[in-house]
Amino acid sequence: MIKPYKYSANILGDLRGEVDISMLDNAFYETPDYRTLIESVERTLIVGRRGSGKSALFYRLSKFWGAAKDTKVVQILPDEDQVIGIRPILKIFGDKFNLIRAGTRITWRYAIYMEIANLLDKHYKSRSVENYELLTEHLKRWRQNKASVTSNIRNILKQIVNTRHSPEECIAELSTELHTDTIQKVISDALELTGFKFVILIDQLDEGYEPDNVGVGFIDGLVQATIDIKTRLNNVRPTLFLRDNIFRTVAQLDPDYSRTIEGHVIRLHWDEQQLFYLVCNRLRFAFKLEIENNLKTWNRCVSNELQGMDG
Repeated sequence: MIKPYKYSANILGDLRGEVDISMLDNAFYETPDYRTLIESVERTLIVGRRGSGKSALFYRLSKFWGAAKDTKVVQILPDEDQVIGIRPILKIFGDKFNLIRAGTRITWRYAIYMEIANLLDKHYKSRSVENYELLTEHLKRWRQNKASVTSNIRNILKQIVNTRHSPEECIAELSTELHTDTIQKVISDALELTGFKFVILIDQLDEGYEPDNVGVGFIDGLVQATIDIKTRLNNVRPTLFLRDNIFRTVAQLDPDYSRTIEGHVIRLHWDEQQLFYLVCNRLRFAFKLEIENNLKTWNRCVSNELQGMDG
């Protein structure tokens, strides 16, 4: 189900990205970035400053893919309290950035697999796949608390990791206990059998975020996990939205940034012409104008020195 966003409700909307939901439904401007995201599978990470339109893109991509045949949309929107609550548990991976990233990378892969499996399990064909019994066992534990993804991650880590072990042992233990590679194969086979495609949309990662090794490692683990899933599962398309300041910190701390992350990024950018098209779309909708030409629409709604492109 598409989660509704709350926006300020003015005629033109705020150019920082806040706009009435009816504007997104009726006056959305399909930027080159948006077209790239729906027509290409090359970009996984969407990076933009506050107000650059990430939430609007999230909403429109959810709606676009939700209407596509045999496509399932999974939304992951971490809650602030759960992100704050998961920080102490991540200390099982130590205080080094690379270890925290490695541990959370495995954990996030598993969490996304469980969200996919939760929907695949509703289709009878999935259950004929080899090793599906193992996936069923993991799903049973995942569904126990009927909570959010981040809350489930907390519960899983508390259940299976021995805190008396070293961080390195905890990471190795986690990989073994979660059976991520086997589960990946089961999901891949089930996707091929059912013909389903999955779109994973992840946003609001600034909720509860702290720019230290734990906070950045938690985010970078998710970044690496989404790239892993994109490259390992042909019918799964993950898309991760990141604030620019968080992404810059990840790029600074991750020694593998240029090799593993940089090629998957699209940076949101607005130029004057795109902003003009956006405003004209909203003017047409707000005032119920049936004028296709943008400049004529603009001139109809402004006067004096604001007339024309210079205005």
